[in-house]
Amino acid sequence: MLFIILLIDTVSQPFLASVTIDTSVVQAGGNSKFPMIVTFVGIWVIRTLGVYIFAWKLGFGLPAVWTAIAADNALRAGLFVWYRKQKKVIRDLA
Repeated sequence: MLFIILLIDTVSQPFLASVTIDTSVVQAGGNSKFPMIVTFVGIWVIRTLGVYIFAWKLGFGLPAVWTAIAADNALRAGLFVWYRKQKKVIRDLA
């Protein structure tokens, strides 16, 4: 089981790095609302609901917890890619 968990975590690390960098870039650009909303949805909907359904109700255990974390990181990374393509990341603060 440890091998499966480490594999899931290894696959999700690039998404986590992307989320960390993109959150900082968008906040430095003057927009803290979008990263806050994305983080709220990721943690409270994807992680919490995913763990509750897959680990507790369906009984998949610890790999389901790490899969929910990986899914949250992947979703947030995708949302930040969409945001960078749709909007101006750095706003005029003057």
